[in-house]
Amino acid sequence: MADVTLHNVWKRFEDGTVAVKDVSFDLPDGSFLVIVGPSGCGKTTTLRMIAGLETITEGTISIGGQIINTVHPKDRDIAMVFQNYALYPHMTVRENLEFALKMRKTPKEERAQRVAETARMLELEELLDRKPKQLSGGQRQRVALGRAIVRKPKVFLFDEPLSNLDAKLRTQTRAELQRLHHELGATSIYVTHDQVEAMTMADMIVVMNKGEVQQIAPPMDLYERPTNRFVAGFIGAVGMNFFEGRTVEESGFYRFVETGTGEAVSLPLGQSMPEGTTEATTIGVRPEHFVLTDSSDPLGFEVVVKVVETLGSQTLVHFPSRNGLAIASIHPDNQPRYGETIRLRLLPERVHFFDGEEKRIETEQVSI
Repeated sequence: MADVTLHNVWKRFEDGTVAVKDVSFDLPDGSFLVIVGPSGCGKTTTLRMIAGLETITEGTISIGGQIINTVHPKDRDIAMVFQNYALYPHMTVRENLEFALKMRKTPKEERAQRVAETARMLELEELLDRKPKQLSGGQRQRVALGRAIVRKPKVFLFDEPLSNLDAKLRTQTRAELQRLHHELGATSIYVTHDQVEAMTMADMIVVMNKGEVQQIAPPMDLYERPTNRFVAGFIGAVGMNFFEGRTVEESGFYRFVETGTGEAVSLPLGQSMPEGTTEATTIGVRPEHFVLTDSSDPLGFEVVVKVVETLGSQTLVHFPSRNGLAIASIHPDNQPRYGETIRLRLLPERVHFFDGEEKRIETEQVSI
């Protein structure tokens, strides 16, 4: 295995489009890094430059301390798993697994040993004589993974490999990838638009938007301390709520009042404010940082229920704000009805404050 370093990497296409802007990160040997972001953010282009499938306009990429900008893809000692499996339909599973080893003229006995080890690891032993058309989607993806593993490369690259699987298979295969990563100790770079995959699998996450890196951090650091509004809104199974307005003080009590058009909410924040946050133009609150309360709570505020989503482990309550509908996650024992007025409070110590440039204002109150 080997470390991977990108230093000031750019990608400009011939039509002038800038797909990747000045991307830099260091991935230590044996780490699992996930590049996440919306469609068109440059994450796949970044992966393809590491693989050698796209040329670099500026900057350097190194693997194991060797700059590989001009090294041919086949000589980079990487293995890539694609979204569409890319299996040879006329070959059996065994033949698919050993194909790259044949191309490298690996001795027959060593090929057989590696294929057997990989098939056992991925529970493919009973499928070795089948062809891809005889396999389910999950089985095909395991074969695609096996074809990468059998080569024992320095670096594994994954380009949205779970996108074609159904929800249950995605969860199972995600867990399988985590297990394999720990067993192999492999240096891995994984690209996805699914932030749940990123949060559950990564040692480190690179969040990209419009070709630029927004933040690089471990999963929980991204969740608890997003650097800006984009990261805050992108990371989280249910998106963060944003309220735009201003902080007002009334008789020594602070509240954040929405401004603009539409139905507004006034959010009590308490008797103190973290330093530098009274000038915030936006606050962010995750759904789980609202709680049900009653009329005796001075931090409570009333909302009208517009949508209720019962998910078993939680109940999502949608209520009006000037950005549309905000979402509060409450205990599943509580099942309010459409049109009912309920009383919520937010947890002041978990509020995120953003300035006029949408950068998060650092506070000691937001816990990690």
